[in-house]
Amino acid sequence: MLPLIKRAHDFEEAQIWPILSVETTTILDIKETLNRLSFEHWGDEDFAEQVFHLLRDYAQLPEREKADALAWTLRGFFQNMQRHIAFEREFLLPLIANRE
Repeated sequence: MLPLIKRAHDFEEAQIWPILSVETTTILDIKETLNRLSFEHWGDEDFAEQVFHLLRDYAQLPEREKADALAWTLRGFFQNMQRHIAFEREFLLPLIANRE
């Protein structure tokens, strides 16, 4: 899961964000927004790594405490991803669509 998320983030940051930074003049704080998203990417990747380790630990020795920790971490991971994707869908995709 982490490599997939990392590749998606790398693609966004390397391919999409430079275009938005240069061509988007209607939004004054686009660079600040992209910086914030970059920090969110790090958080998402950290969550994905935690999920990996907790899943591995739980698979090796299923215990109630490990299940609770896994459930809590998955909940946080999915909430972060849903929020992040919703923002990109509502904010970034229209910017990209408008440049065509």
